Amino acid sequence: ALSLWRMSDELLVVDSRATALALPTDQLLVNMMVALGFGQQSVPNTEIIRWPMMDQFAIDQGVEQARSMVQAYLDAQLVTRPVRMILVMGQDAFDYVCAPSSENFKACMGKTIPLACFSAEAIVVPSLADMLQNPLLKALTWNAIASLHQRR
Repeated sequence: ALSLWRMSDELLVVDSRATALALPTDQLLVNMMVALGFGQQSVPNTEIIRWPMMDQFAIDQGVEQARSMVQAYLDAQLVTRPVRMILVMGQDAFDYVCAPSSENFKACMGKTIPLACFSAEAIVVPSLADMLQNPLLKALTWNAIASLHQRR
């Protein structure tokens, strides 16, 4: 599953969900957005994309179909309300939002990559859950997203 938040007219956040860990990921996201000057005191409504679709047993629900579904969903959202930046958080978000990519998640982590299919750029960082489990990842994330503050 992926969580999506539209933080502004220019920024969409897509995070790899790890709800089984019961970590305070929403608060970390709020803290990051406040530090960047977005002024969020709480996270906006969360949109959740789940896969596989349990009630659709008759269709193929493999990885390629999941990528197609996620990209079609994002395309539909971004056609009417485009963004300039997509903060792609975690391996799953990278695999389904940035695919097909010639690079892997670890090679792209901390970098900004073009997403021509959405006419946007992606900033690739660890997931919120990964940052809470390994606080050293916060520095890499902050270096990657600090430019968002300057662009506002």
